[in-house]
Amino acid sequence: MAYPLVSVIIPAWKHERFIQECIESIIAQSYSPIELLVIDDASPDRTLQVAESLRTRCEARFIRTVMLSKEKGNMAASCNMGISMAQGKYVYLIASDDAAEPDAVRE
Repeated sequence: MAYPLVSVIIPAWKHERFIQECIESIIAQSYSPIELLVIDDASPDRTLQVAESLRTRCEARFIRTVMLSKEKGNMAASCNMGISMAQGKYVYLIASDDAAEPDAVRE
């Protein structure tokens, strides 16, 4: 039985210290298939670069990986951008300074 695609959206701003743990917690999910969308809100630090350093692992794990920086706005705008780009049947939003439990995304 095929499971539906889940779009995991990580809106990010100025979380260079936390985003790696957040992304790794999504990589560790027991559920599949997942697509990952990291929407950086023009962070003045290295948030996007830290996320990009995990791209190879993400591309190996997820159906689709999107990591981009948008013009400065706010978290709602980043969430809305991610939702508009999502291809999954379901959406899981997680803040870039949070970590998901291993079964946070499940059937």
